Order: sequence, then C-alpha cells, then structure tokens
Amino acid sequence: MATQRLKSIVMAIMVLGLLFPRLAAAQAAWPAYSNEAFGYRISYPPDWEFKPPNDKDVFFVTSRLDGGGDRFRENINCKPLRLQIKGFNIRSAEAQIIAGVATMPDFKLISTAYVRWNGVEALRLEYTLSNTTNGEKYDIHIQQQMSVIGDVLYAITFTSEEGSYARYLPMATRIVNSMKVN
Repeated sequence: MATQRLKSIVMAIMVLGLLFPRLAAAQAAWPAYSNEAFGYRISYPPDWEFKPPNDKDVFFVTSRLDGGGDRFRENINCKPLRLQIKGFNIRSAEAQIIAGVATMPDFKLISTAYVRWNGVEALRLEYTLSNTTNGEKYDIHIQQQMSVIGDVLYAITFTSEEGSYARYLPMATRIVNSMKVN
C-alpha cells in the first residue's frame, strides 16, 4: 500500500515537472500591455481581445464568444486612480467600497478577503448582480481586487456571466496575477 502511494506521488511529481515548464512558456508568449503613467505591466492570453485605453478603463481585455448561445464576453479591466489623500489604505476604505457596489441591482456580496498582491495588502471582493444592456438582462458574477501602491489605487475587475464564472476564474486569476506594478 505504501509502495503504491509512493509510486503515485512520484508520478504526480513527474507530471507536474513536465507540465509547469509548458504553462510558464505558454504564459511567456502572452501579449502584454504596459502603462508608464501608472507604472504597471499586465499580460493576457493571445485569444483575448485588447481594447485601447479610454477615459473609463486604462486596461480592458475580453474573452472571445464561445459560439452558440454565448452572448457575453467575460472581461478584465484595470482602473487606476491617483489618490489625493496621503496615508490612504485599503482597509479604511472597505466599508465605502462595499457600500458603493451594493447599490447595483440585485447585488449580493459573496465574500471579502485580504490577500497579498504586488507585495502589498489587497482587498478581494466577490459578488453578483444583474445588469441590463440593450434590453437584455445578464446575471453577472464579479471578482474585484483593490490595493494602494504609492499614491495609486489599483482596481482590477474580472466580470463574467454567472454560468461561466467557474470556468473562466482560473484564467482570470492568471491575468490578475500577471500584473506587476513598478
């Protein structure tokens, strides 16, 4: 029994050893967007579409439509904001942030957590809501991560149709974690 278990562990290590270099190489081939004004770089999968910056979003990528009945493109955006308040920290703003998103239709807070991201503390929110676009109602699932680095508040948001959230979350997590702030 112990020998069989040891063989299984060795096999798993070998498979992971073969898999991790391929994953790293695949991510290395991802296109990247750099923003000098806010001092960050973020990578995204080559089959996602990059949208040029505008006054609402500094970084915005969307998934492709999956065909058939898919009518929503999962997306990730980053909205940095230069702060005018000295000593601002994300914990002191948590209640205001939640109150701001809680005004959205059918808002339901799923979880809040503090995580390390780019060497600092970040607030991660997960919530659902509904949104109507062009007369069509969507049930939306969002994971949003916010942190203050220097004098900038970085808010990076993954938005998905409710039924696709679990499938896209691993890719969204890789994109979010690819973001490096100088």
